[in-house]
Amino acid sequence: MQKTGSGEDYLLVREEIGDKAQDYAEKELAKGHKQTASIFFLNASAMYRVGEYGYRSRMLID
Repeated sequence: MQKTGSGEDYLLVREEIGDKAQDYAEKELAKGHKQTASIFFLNASAMYRVGEYGYRSRMLID
């Protein structure tokens, strides 16, 4: 994870959290735990979506 200034880069952190949630969801799905997997797929999707808004706002500023 890269750091900028005094803290982590917001977009990179969101992506990392989303990736971890997606990986966990895929493992749970492989075990047949569909409900748990669906919750973590949704969490991953939310993290990627929030990160996308941050990316778009940066593009407008830069």
